[in-house]
Amino acid sequence: MENLFPTAEGQPSKVQKMLEKLQILDNEVEQNQSLDRILNYLTSADNEETVEEAIETAAEGGMLDDLYSILTNTKGETQSKVIQILAELAKVEALRVPCVNLGFVPILLPILESEDIAIATQACRTLGNICFENDEGRNAVDSFDGMAKLLSLLKSKIKSEEEGADRLRTIACGFLLNLTNTHESLHEQSFRGRSILHVGTIYILSPTSDRSLSCMVLYHSQQFCADSGNDLHQRALDSGRFDIVGGPTSVALLIQIFIQLRLVLKVSRDRLVKSTLCNTIVNLLQSDNDGAHTDTILDMLINMSEWDEIKDLLAETNLSNHLIRIIQSKTGKLDTESQQTIKMASDLLVLLLTGDKSMEALFKNSEGPVFYEIVKWLDSEVDHLRLSGALAVGNFARNDDHCRKLVEEGVLDKLLSVLKNSDEEQITLRHAILSALRNLAIPVSNKQLLVQCGVLEAVMILTSSNVMAVIFKLLGVLRMLVDGQESVALQLGNNRDFLNKLVKWCECDEHAGVQGEASRMLAWLIKNGRSTELMRNIVREDGVLPLVTMVASEHIVMQNEALMALTLIASTILADAALQLKEAELAETIINLLGNPDVIPEILCNTLTLTKTVCEAATPPFSQLIPCGGLFMCSGSLSDMQIKKRFVFSFFVYEVLESILLICKNLKDEIMNSGLTNIVKSLKEHKDEKVRESASKVLTVIEEMPLER
Repeated sequence: MENLFPTAEGQPSKVQKMLEKLQILDNEVEQNQSLDRILNYLTSADNEETVEEAIETAAEGGMLDDLYSILTNTKGETQSKVIQILAELAKVEALRVPCVNLGFVPILLPILESEDIAIATQACRTLGNICFENDEGRNAVDSFDGMAKLLSLLKSKIKSEEEGADRLRTIACGFLLNLTNTHESLHEQSFRGRSILHVGTIYILSPTSDRSLSCMVLYHSQQFCADSGNDLHQRALDSGRFDIVGGPTSVALLIQIFIQLRLVLKVSRDRLVKSTLCNTIVNLLQSDNDGAHTDTILDMLINMSEWDEIKDLLAETNLSNHLIRIIQSKTGKLDTESQQTIKMASDLLVLLLTGDKSMEALFKNSEGPVFYEIVKWLDSEVDHLRLSGALAVGNFARNDDHCRKLVEEGVLDKLLSVLKNSDEEQITLRHAILSALRNLAIPVSNKQLLVQCGVLEAVMILTSSNVMAVIFKLLGVLRMLVDGQESVALQLGNNRDFLNKLVKWCECDEHAGVQGEASRMLAWLIKNGRSTELMRNIVREDGVLPLVTMVASEHIVMQNEALMALTLIASTILADAALQLKEAELAETIINLLGNPDVIPEILCNTLTLTKTVCEAATPPFSQLIPCGGLFMCSGSLSDMQIKKRFVFSFFVYEVLESILLICKNLKDEIMNSGLTNIVKSLKEHKDEKVRESASKVLTVIEEMPLER
C-alpha cells in the first residue's frame, strides 16, 4: 500500500493534498475513492504500529480543518465516509480536544436523528470516541443537549429490525458509557425521569437484543455507581481496545468491567430501588440456559447488594432459588469456572443475609429453602461452601429467637464438627465459626446448653493459636459463655495457664481487638465468678494493670466493666492487689477521671465508688490486720522450744502484715495526697443527683479516717 503520510518533517502528506483536492472536486465518485483510500490506511492492521503518529502528523498539517470543510459542504455517502474517518482519528487522544474546538460536536449531534442507520452509526462512533476520557467532549455534548438526543435514539431503535440496527444499538450504548463515565451531571441526566432504567429494561427483555448488548445496558445502569477516576475503559483497551468500532461484545470484557463497579451515589440508588430493573436482572439468571453470562450477572448483583435497600428487594425476588439451583448444578465439578461460580453464588446469598429485612425474609422461621440449603453446606466437601454456611449461620443468629431455633435444628453440632476438623491455616473458616458460636451464645437460654454440648472445650483448644484474628473471636465466644455462668467463670478463672495467656493478650499491641477483648474477659471473670481465689489468681498473673488501663478506655462500657472489677478486687483482696494497683498508677487514673468535666455521670459515680472502697479497705482497725494476741493465748501449756518457735513465727507474720498494711496505706495516701478531697468537694455541686450523693459518701469516709500519728 502506498504511504499516504510524509516522512520528511514539514512536507505536506499526500492524504493532505487529497483532502485539499476533495474540496474542489465535483465528481462524487472521485471524492469517495479518495476517502476510501484514507479509510483503508487508517483501518489496516498492517499500519497499526504507525497510524497514530501518522494521524498526528496529518493533523498538524491542517487535516481536521479540511475534514470540517468537507463535512459541512457534502451530504450522503461522502459525508458518511468523512464521519467514519473522524471516528478513526478520534481514537487518538491528542486529536479529541481539537475535534471539540473545531466544532464537530454540534454538527454531528443532529445526525443521530437521521433515518439513515449507517450515517447515524458513524456519528455515534465519532462522538463516542471524542468523549472517551475527555471531559471537554462530554461537556460539549452536554451543552448541545446531546444526552436527550442519544436517549431518544436508543428508544427509537429498541425494536428496529432494519439492517444495521443491532450495530447501531451497540455503538449507541458504547457512546452512552463513554459520555457518562466519571461525569456526574450526565449520569444524573441519563437517570432523570428514570429514562435509562426504562430503556435498559426494554433492551434486556427485547428479543432483538443479543445478551452482550443487554449486559452493556445493565452496566450503564450501574456505571453511575462507579468510583470516579476508575480505569474501566483503560482495562477494556488493554484486553481489546474499547473504542466504539464494534462495541464491547466480549463477555470476558464485560466481566472485567463489572468487577470494577462501586455503588456510591445515593440519588441514583433511590431511582434504582423504585425501578423494576432488579427483577429484570434476576430474571436473566433464569433465561441464561447455557450459563455463559452467569458470572457476569452474579458479579453485578453482588455490587448492587452493597445497599440494604437492594438486598431487601432482591430477597423478595426469586434470586435465592436461582442461587441454590446454580450452586447445586455446579457442586461436584472441579473445574475452576464451576468453583468460581459456586463462590460467587454463595457469597451473594451470604451478602443478602447481612441485611436485617432480607435476612428475615430468607430465614422464614427456619423453614425456608435457604435455611435448609445453608445447613447442608456445613457438611459439604467444598471448602467455600462450609465457610459460607458458617457465615450464613452467624448472620441468621442475630436475635434470640433465631439463635434458639438454630440450636434446636442441630446447627451447633455441625459447627463444632467443622471447627474440630479445621486446621491452623483455615483462618477465615475458624473466624466464621467462632463468630457464629458467639452469636449463638448470647441468649441466656442457650448458654448452659452450649456448655453442655462441649463448646467450651472445643474452643479452648484454639487458645494455642498464634493467629490473633482467631483469638479475637475466641475471646468473644468465651466472654458470652461466662456471662451469668458462675461455674464457667470459675473453671476459666482457676486455669492458671489460660489466665497467663489472657494477661499476655491484654498487652497485644499488634491487634487492638484482642487487647480489648482480653481485658474485658478479665473483668467478666471477676464479675461473674466473684471468687476470692479467682481474683487472687488474676493478681498472681499480673492481671491488675490491664484493668486499670481499661478504666481509661474510650468506650464507656469497658470503663464501667473495669471500674466494677477493680471495686470487687479492692473490697475483697486489697492486701493482695495493693502493690499492683499502686504500680499501675490507679491514683492518677482516678484523679484524671474525677477531674475531667467531660466524663459522664455514670462513670463518675462508679469511680467514686471505687475510691470509697479503696479508702475504706486500706484503713481497717490495726488488730484486724495483725491478730497476734491469739498466737500466745495457749502458751502456758507449751514447752519453751514450742513457745520460742511460736514467737518467731508470730514475729514473721507480724512483719508480713505490717508490710501489707504499709502498702495499703501508701496506696491510700497516694490517692489522698493527689488533691482528691478538693475534687470530691467540687463534685458535691454536680448537676447530677447521683454524682452528688456518691461524692458525699466519699467525703464522709475521708472525714472519718483516723489521723495519722
